[in-house]
Amino acid sequence: MYDAVYMVASASQRASQITVSSLQCHRHKPWRFGGRFMNMLKDAQWDGLTGQIVINKTDGLRKEFDLDVISLKEDGLGKPNPGTNRLNKVWKKIGVWNSNSGLNLTETNKDTSTNVTDSMANRTLIVTTILENPYVMYKKSDKPLYGNDRFEGYCLDLLKELSNILGFSYEVKLVSDGKYGAQNDKGEWNGMVRELIDHVSLHT
Repeated sequence: MYDAVYMVASASQRASQITVSSLQCHRHKPWRFGGRFMNMLKDAQWDGLTGQIVINKTDGLRKEFDLDVISLKEDGLGKPNPGTNRLNKVWKKIGVWNSNSGLNLTETNKDTSTNVTDSMANRTLIVTTILENPYVMYKKSDKPLYGNDRFEGYCLDLLKELSNILGFSYEVKLVSDGKYGAQNDKGEWNGMVRELIDHVSLHT
């Protein structure tokens, strides 16, 4: 959030020569300097809190960045919380993903304190998802692609690595209505949340 606000603020400073007249909410006429301001946003480059900020000038998306893979693990001290038998949980970085080198897991050992790894073995999971760069994208190819081979991105790299470690297979499918999931006035969900509720998919 900080880097995003800083990027807009920096572009606004460089756009000080652009005059902006009063805008009316009910008018839908595009701002005539909008394209120029977007180009200023795309020219932004600096080292932010989330790493180096570089914008793709073609699609306006961020490029050359890392995503940390975080796992919720039991505290190694093994001391349960007072009044309960539950161990403290800690967030631990177990890997890094970027668009150039893909996924690199720094920790692959199975957690011996839980049987989750055993319960996942030899199962086929239906994974519902939505197209969102760089997480899930259509793979560019000159020949027809089928099944999971149609997709690439962070989520696909992570799925492949997890399936190798835990011994499960998976089928990736796009959510039928193209939505993440929201409630209507009746409290009914759509999107990926709905497919989880209806057991159309097992994971998102």
